[in-house]
Amino acid sequence: MSRFEREWTAHGISPLLLPNGGGAPASGGSAHVPSALFTVPPQADRDAQLRAQAMADMAAKAAGAPMSPSARGGVTLDAPIPFGGPSRAQRKRDSTINAQTKAALQRIWQRLDSIAAARRRHHADSVAAGRAEP
Repeated sequence: MSRFEREWTAHGISPLLLPNGGGAPASGGSAHVPSALFTVPPQADRDAQLRAQAMADMAAKAAGAPMSPSARGGVTLDAPIPFGGPSRAQRKRDSTINAQTKAALQRIWQRLDSIAAARRRHHADSVAAGRAEP
């Protein structure tokens, strides 16, 4: 267990939720907490904790376990977005249209690239022919 985990999980308050001074809880409550308890851990400790959480998440995903909620992510709920949003069918149609549009744009870019290459070759040939005449 890292120093970060020992210090911050003991009292259940994340340093990311605290105001800069750490004198009051992030919820805006009136309880006074000494700021000495809320020193920001070094970047190396935060990185170690994030790496450990990422490894645990990857192991859980590989094992087929559902993802747990975390401070940097969340959970996926199979529920409609309140007050609208595209339906599953609309998202499927949009993704199909998007794939077709990407394919068409790819063909257009390939065509433009070949036209530009042909123009460069034609220009190089005409320059070379102009040098050869005198």
